[in-house]
Amino acid sequence: MDAKKFIEILESNNVSFFTGVPDSILSSFCNELQNSYSQSTIIAANEGNAIATATGYYLATKNVPMVFLQNSGIGNMLNPLISLASKNVYGIPMLLLIGWRGEPQTKDEIQHLEQGNVTLPLLELLKIPYYLINNETKEIRDIIKNAIKTTTQQKHPVAFVVSKNFFNSSRKQNSKNSYIIHRKDAIKLICDYYPSNTYFFSTTGKISRELFTIRKETKCPHIYDFLMVGSMGHISQIAATFAAFSKKRVCCFDGDGALLMHLGALPIISSLKSSQFIHVLLNNEMHESVGKIQLENNMVNYKKIASAAGYKFSFSVDNYSDLENTLKYIETLQGNIFLEIKISSLSSSELERPNFSPAENKEFFLKNYFTQISSCCFGLFDGSFRGYHARNPHKSARKSGKNHRLYLSCNRRMRSISTTLSRIVLAF
Repeated sequence: MDAKKFIEILESNNVSFFTGVPDSILSSFCNELQNSYSQSTIIAANEGNAIATATGYYLATKNVPMVFLQNSGIGNMLNPLISLASKNVYGIPMLLLIGWRGEPQTKDEIQHLEQGNVTLPLLELLKIPYYLINNETKEIRDIIKNAIKTTTQQKHPVAFVVSKNFFNSSRKQNSKNSYIIHRKDAIKLICDYYPSNTYFFSTTGKISRELFTIRKETKCPHIYDFLMVGSMGHISQIAATFAAFSKKRVCCFDGDGALLMHLGALPIISSLKSSQFIHVLLNNEMHESVGKIQLENNMVNYKKIASAAGYKFSFSVDNYSDLENTLKYIETLQGNIFLEIKISSLSSSELERPNFSPAENKEFFLKNYFTQISSCCFGLFDGSFRGYHARNPHKSARKSGKNHRLYLSCNRRMRSISTTLSRIVLAF
């Protein structure tokens, strides 16, 4: 269905306010909103915020709002749906337009298939009436009227669950910015600059796919990379906590849409006080992978926000020269570091997806990490023992036989521990 026509039907039924988080299945709908209805559309930081925004609109106008989202965002809005919008609490009528990624019997990524399987059961658990709409759906006008009548009478949300290819608008979003740094170039430059034993964490979407592509092109293994799929907005806390407990050098590649979704993570990350953590924000001021939908963040000073949140150092760059100079300077620093890189909205549309599953990614990441730990433990013991002899040659000479037997015994024990650790990792 043409997205513009769908919106016109909503408007004819007095639904003229829209808020939510963009989705690829709804990209034509979202593009139409931003092109022609920007004054009545608010792109929310996350889906829970969208429910709150819709509630504010209803309280001001008593008109029914519409919230749009991908089904993966249902989790973000569970609490406000239950404790705010529910007919048993405040009773806020609203329409939910949900893109159904991972719909059963369709081909999709594993994280979407998991979400797709629980989408309808979740709505049923929440007692939210829903309509399934796809490219074979007839009488969409009547369905919309019935949904509006139901949400108004019941004072409870009502959902449309939208299948892929329902919207067929050919109108494309032409959003672009003036920044010159390409995201893939920035990622590669950072990967090349930091030592080979740096651990990299990358957020969901094109950032992880570009990191995967770079590794493939440079024939580098993925054993130091944690490529996030799903769980948008959470990669920074995963990376920062790993850095704090592992004491390893960690670089986190984040996106502006993802960071904005859970911006409250920043002061928590800074409180961990990791000495070798760099948080890289790749900011193109839009939700690019779901249709280049612009974010309301072009006036946001992320550098100042990071500093106020407690990061020890924070930087912002928008050209290659400043990026290289900043990376050189960062190498001399210790502590939580925040680096915003303002990047071009242009990127490849032919990026490969990882050829291994998320579970496999986790397994070889853990295997590499714990192998490093076991090797380090043995190396510390061996070095300490030999160092003792070097510092105390006379004592060593008097007790050489006894010490040598002790060394061999401990050597065997440490090798046994190393082997056990490796076996534990392989069992994951």
